[in-house]
Amino acid sequence: MLVSDARRQRPSSSGTALKARSTPLVALAGLAMLLAACSDDSDTSAATNAAAPAAPAATATAALSAETGPVLEDHELSSWYRSVLINPAAISNPRELEAIARPYCAGLETCRVGLWYDRQDFPTAMPVREVQLRYQVFAFGRTIDGSENALWNCNVFPEFEAERLCLPRPL
Repeated sequence: MLVSDARRQRPSSSGTALKARSTPLVALAGLAMLLAACSDDSDTSAATNAAAPAAPAATATAALSAETGPVLEDHELSSWYRSVLINPAAISNPRELEAIARPYCAGLETCRVGLWYDRQDFPTAMPVREVQLRYQVFAFGRTIDGSENALWNCNVFPEFEAERLCLPRPL
């Protein structure tokens, strides 16, 4: 299921939403996969391709999401902090973000995992800049005493506002 336009909106420093920039990696990965699927490596694949009906574009997009999975890239920023770039088209429910982030903390007493949708704002090294944090869509953390929290960017996912599960908003 594709993420709705409301979920692709990004917060600005004033709290209003900005339209998200598209992630070209997803489009390029899809093109590469389609080209690989259409390559003629053997006579049997050519016969199979010729006999098969063309798939609708929506089916191809759904297949791409399923094949690439939700995690596009991840980085260990420090011994306790991970950043993860997510394919938003592979997420059907924002609660799935917690299930994606939690394993990155396995075996760590203290950790933080930040998830981003947009490569342009995705941190690959420390320090993580304030503007990058503004576009983080989800964070999962564990403290030294074992308490955990999961917080969503409520400018992207307003449904978590009522549950008070929002990342801090910049002033």
